[in-house]
Amino acid sequence: SNHVERCKDYVRKHYREKIYLEDIAESLGISPGYLSKLFKKETGVCLQDFINEERVYRAANLLVYSDLSLLEIAEYVHFPNQSYFGKIFKKLKGMTPKEYREAKKQ
Repeated sequence: SNHVERCKDYVRKHYREKIYLEDIAESLGISPGYLSKLFKKETGVCLQDFINEERVYRAANLLVYSDLSLLEIAEYVHFPNQSYFGKIFKKLKGMTPKEYREAKKQ
């Protein structure tokens, strides 16, 4: 739907900052509860998982195409700390950020 596409666009534009469900919903003119349910229904994932996927996607590119440290990348894509970044990255990519960088740089 239009709301879900606009929500995804919002996340893609704001992944480097703290993202609040309320802010997205307000920008779309709908309630946070409705947005949350609609997003899950249409995409099969909750909004927070989508936000993490977007951040990991951006981080993966930085791991391959930049020389930024893992901490700098975690901060750049707005993970609260390097440990959480590593945990979410491994969950989504099946390897740690360091392993990913080493595998892709070869």
